[in-house]
Amino acid sequence: MIMDKLHIITFNVKGLKDDLKRMKFFTWCRTKKLDIICIQEAHCELSTIEKWKEEWQGDIIASYGTNNSKGTCIMFRPNLEYKLISEKI
Repeated sequence: MIMDKLHIITFNVKGLKDDLKRMKFFTWCRTKKLDIICIQEAHCELSTIEKWKEEWQGDIIASYGTNNSKGTCIMFRPNLEYKLISEKI
């Protein structure tokens, strides 16, 4: 599939641990038809990312932080075809 436009956006979400906030954010991203979403201050941990991937239904690459700070994620639109060349966390 050849795309003529790639929609990329970045957000400081100030935490996505709250289920309702996360679902609203994921829904908003879907309605905007974003391809790649870069998130800062996600407050994500290894244990939360697998759940988030199921909810998002797409790939997520994360650099983990603590409960109160840090944590970045790159979310890929479900079914987005891409090739990851390298990853450094």
